[in-house]
Amino acid sequence: MIKKLKPVKSKLTLIKPKNLGISAREAYTKYSNKTNKPQKNMTEKMLNAFDNNQDFSEYLCNDLEYAVFDDYKELKKIKEYIPNAVMSGSGSTYFVLGDEVNTDIPGDDYQIIKGLEFIETGVAISQCNNFVTN
Repeated sequence: MIKKLKPVKSKLTLIKPKNLGISAREAYTKYSNKTNKPQKNMTEKMLNAFDNNQDFSEYLCNDLEYAVFDDYKELKKIKEYIPNAVMSGSGSTYFVLGDEVNTDIPGDDYQIIKGLEFIETGVAISQCNNFVTN
């Protein structure tokens, strides 16, 4: 069943390790090789919270993060400094929902884009000074 969702009202921040890319092939292969896969089944809980205008961020998860997380110190560093960040797709970009997101990650190994807004067909940049390099 396909359900059209209304745009998310909060801002979106993206965090990307500058010199790291994880292919879908790598992520899915590593996931298929895992023996104890997480069984979170959060989709219904997330949709219910979303439909009722409640905070749904606690239900966001990505099983592919479980597959590649231990292999990359860059991913561990993101989660250490931004615990509520969630990996997008097969990686290595992470996202965080919220208008005010602390993105103070030591070093200059990450590209950070703040202030993205959801629109009906994706996201839009709302300001010109959204790109942060640290």
